[in-house]
Amino acid sequence: MKANWSREALGAARSYVRALNISKAGLSRQLTSKYGSQFTKKQAAYALRHVKVDYNKEALAAAKAYEKEFHMSDAELFDQLTSEYGSEFTASQAEYAIKHL
Repeated sequence: MKANWSREALGAARSYVRALNISKAGLSRQLTSKYGSQFTKKQAAYALRHVKVDYNKEALAAAKAYEKEFHMSDAELFDQLTSEYGSEFTASQAEYAIKHL
């Protein structure tokens, strides 16, 4: 039986969503990275299309964790949530998170 690697990528995506407060960009990177799951971009794209995740809630959970651990101002928190070196949430997701803290 041949493996369905797109389905495997979806399973991995579900696991990452359960374990991490992760953005769509972060999830994509985790699925394709040589330090992550090493799926192809096509397999990761399939997973991203089919995984059920509320990225606003993910951003809020990440914001709560950052605030608890690092006591950041709203501006610092926004930068951390949206930075390519941070969580890589969209600006609107970061704004949602900060508004709902």
